[in-house]
Amino acid sequence: MKEGKDEAPKERKIKFERVYTVPIRQLVARQRRTRVAVRNLKNFVTRHTKAKEVKIEQELNEHIWERGDRKPPIRVRVSVSVDEEGLAVVNLKK
Repeated sequence: MKEGKDEAPKERKIKFERVYTVPIRQLVARQRRTRVAVRNLKNFVTRHTKAKEVKIEQELNEHIWERGDRKPPIRVRVSVSVDEEGLAVVNLKK
């Protein structure tokens, strides 16, 4: 057991927060669309926010995957928050 490791999670200092509509149909081909769509979503966020690391929330991931590998949504509206350490967290915008 690890003793003395009662660290609380660090509080994120948000640098900025933006909302994007990502066109998935334009980014992916017909085969294995959803896998490529998730990868391209991360690339899109990196390109537009200059973040070092991109994390996709579980709710957004489930929304992209809900119709299977061959039929991702045409476009996704996401909310991106970037902290001072360069971590971008992508959430589904409702």
